[in-house]
Amino acid sequence: MADSWAGILAGKSGFGPITLFNTTGHTSGGACEVKEFDAEAILGRREARRRDRFEHLAAVATIEALAQSGLKITDDNRQRIGVIIGTGIGGLQTTVDQEAARNEGGPRRVSPFAIPMIMVNGAAGMAAIDYGIQGPSFAVTTACAAGCDGVGQAFRYIKYGIADAMLTGGVEAPLVSVAIASFERAGQPLPAPRAHPVPSIKTVMG
Repeated sequence: MADSWAGILAGKSGFGPITLFNTTGHTSGGACEVKEFDAEAILGRREARRRDRFEHLAAVATIEALAQSGLKITDDNRQRIGVIIGTGIGGLQTTVDQEAARNEGGPRRVSPFAIPMIMVNGAAGMAAIDYGIQGPSFAVTTACAAGCDGVGQAFRYIKYGIADAMLTGGVEAPLVSVAIASFERAGQPLPAPRAHPVPSIKTVMG
């Protein structure tokens, strides 16, 4: 994920062929994947297997956010810290995988961890559990605006004295065949990679 941010700063596009699923029959030219992402290496095999990819991404972003902010969560402040993480759809890959498991092997083949992997507040809930955060904890689900809305809500919680600090942002893991096919069928295919370079942040901001 650090490489993704470095690419943004350098104006390097992350667009490329989709590698997370077989794209046979799809019309989209590609997507901006988080590349070379190994959740097990960071979270451990046991925890990674109990979380959807959107929760993997949120967990790693949380690690980075806490490290960069310097926020220390202790028994003295944990009740005054909250979590609001926006997402449009939650654990879509898990939904697809568990439906396939049920169809192939019956209800007992469904994972006992399916619900916390699927639910849209899974990323926020897991962050609260991981760090013992006891303030407000929930997800904002407003489609493409979810991340920005989450940050806005977190700002208000601090402004109005509900919390002293908020862990906030947005996360999505929509690169699943059914999701991309849905966009394609709606007449919104993803574009092909651009031939010209993307301006860097420094160039855009002057």
